[in-house]
Amino acid sequence: HEALREHVAAADLAAATALAGRGDNPLVLPETGETISNGNFHAIALALAFESLRVAIAHVAMLSERRQAKLIQRAWVDDGRATRLAVEAPEGEGRYRFPGLMSYSAAALVAELKHLAAPVTLGVPPLDFDVEDHSTFANQAVVLTRSALDKLETVLSIEALLAVHEIQQRELVGSLGAGTARALRSVQGLADVVDLDPLAADLVERLDDALAEL
Repeated sequence: HEALREHVAAADLAAATALAGRGDNPLVLPETGETISNGNFHAIALALAFESLRVAIAHVAMLSERRQAKLIQRAWVDDGRATRLAVEAPEGEGRYRFPGLMSYSAAALVAELKHLAAPVTLGVPPLDFDVEDHSTFANQAVVLTRSALDKLETVLSIEALLAVHEIQQRELVGSLGAGTARALRSVQGLADVVDLDPLAADLVERLDDALAEL
């Protein structure tokens, strides 16, 4: 997770630098009458920062999906010989009873994130009759990163739902650290709605909003 934070900081710096620069070519300075040939339109630093950020996002989602797998695979020894797995299924199509099967959605999102992590900036041909012999496609890199972040938020919300369920089932609230306890408080009221029987997608969307405010 610290690696993701570092890539977020790098993307933030690249964006700030690009916003502070001037991409006009030529760059005209009316105060002095100078006309300067300028290559700041070639935002390769910005493009590469967001390309790398999508790879980091995919790794964090992969880690989350593996943690989810551990949460829903509650194993125990049967008669000292066999180990079985208990996964409680939801009741009703698309309805929330136990969020274990939401991990299927998380796995699908991880597959999409791996696909989104592929570089888009390497696929640009020469443009404008070969006058523009290299383009960065920085805008596409940023747009794909926004999509990747949305999917990561959903993966993490599903994990939070699974974690809350396990914490409550095992009565572990009193043993949580300060940061984990704060996260639990922000989503506990939303996750503890078994009797209300909401659509699973609606519940995850509400968790997205609650976690975003942490």
